[in-house]
Amino acid sequence: MNKVEFIEAVKKNWQLIIDAPAEFKNDKEVLLTAIESYSVAMYFVCDEYLADKNFVLQAVAKNGYAINYVDEDFKNDREIVFQAVKQCGLVLTSLRKEFRSDRELIIEGLKNTGQTLEVACRALQMDEDFVMEAVKIDGFAIFFAIPKFRKNRAICLAAVNQYGCALNYINQELKSDKEIVLTALRNNPEAIKYVDESLLNDADVIELAAIGKTN
Repeated sequence: MNKVEFIEAVKKNWQLIIDAPAEFKNDKEVLLTAIESYSVAMYFVCDEYLADKNFVLQAVAKNGYAINYVDEDFKNDREIVFQAVKQCGLVLTSLRKEFRSDRELIIEGLKNTGQTLEVACRALQMDEDFVMEAVKIDGFAIFFAIPKFRKNRAICLAAVNQYGCALNYINQELKSDKEIVLTALRNNPEAIKYVDESLLNDADVIELAAIGKTN
């Protein structure tokens, strides 16, 4: 089996690196392929590569959770943390708390999952402008917003504009707000499932919901 064939095999089964010939087991491209599939593959990386910042940067860019297997100095290296968070915002749960107060890091994490708002520090979760920014990046972030922001009309409107089905997670009273409902339906007609019954017979609501049934 040549290298190209082995890499294709590793994509399907990362564990092949465990007993792989040295030529493959010490090949960075092969290792990064395995790490991309499953971060535990970091256990089988040689000490030389684990001490190599460039390799670590490549590893966490492939799989953010790979940061859990590196030296503490690298876990505290913001450049490495940034690359890990860029790939998976939730890795912040296992890193220094100070990083959860880093606005730029949280924003980067939000770009891959709105759940990053949940791991942000309390100060950011309480910041109305920040939460507005969060739901504009990923409307699903509204699910992780504190209750008062799930009642905030402007924030909820921004959330459903980005992700129509965020309508499911906002305050019940706002589910009967026609502008919010129409905005959600324009984004995703499937959001009709979360519309307050008081609007289900509205002509505009029916029209937008019908688009989803015909597509």
